[in-house]
Amino acid sequence: MANGLAIAWRRAAEAWPELHVPEDRYHAFVTARGWREDAAPSPEAAEALYLVCACAEGQEAALRAFEATYFDEVDILLAKERKPELRDELAQRLRVRLFLPREGAEPTVASYRGQGALRRWFRMVCARTWINLATRGNSEVPADEDFLVDLVGGDRDPELELIKKSYRQTFRRAFRTALSSLDDQAQGLLRGAFRD
Repeated sequence: MANGLAIAWRRAAEAWPELHVPEDRYHAFVTARGWREDAAPSPEAAEALYLVCACAEGQEAALRAFEATYFDEVDILLAKERKPELRDELAQRLRVRLFLPREGAEPTVASYRGQGALRRWFRMVCARTWINLATRGNSEVPADEDFLVDLVGGDRDPELELIKKSYRQTFRRAFRTALSSLDDQAQGLLRGAFRD
């Protein structure tokens, strides 16, 4: 007769056929979160832990599945906001916070223990991330005038330096014109791309 964790693994694997978490890896992941052979997680928690385990391993299919299943919470949280770039900013911060490994530790998503619904856990993470984003204000540091111009070049090349010097003002005007023609969402994405 199969034990509780083996049954939980089998059901979870059937629920997420696009993901691959070997049974021994699943057992190790689940038991590290306090579950035992004789006290296996509920079917809902077993499936959630399977998805979380695959996300913690960085499986792209798992990351896509997590977003498709749970990131609607971002839209619910921001329903009253009228700025679409906030959704992109919060979603990106959640991706970084949840799925990127931290120094010597598993990604934050692995802190889910299966004690409650994964959706409720994610809703809390969303709320905390949103509060941090809203209360810490703009984390952008204004760049000096030459920052974007200097991004174009790297190594010092006398010919390139002459071109830069000759066309610097023209480039600045063209860049400012192009930047001002972008909508708020595109400007937000551009800022996000260069912030890190």
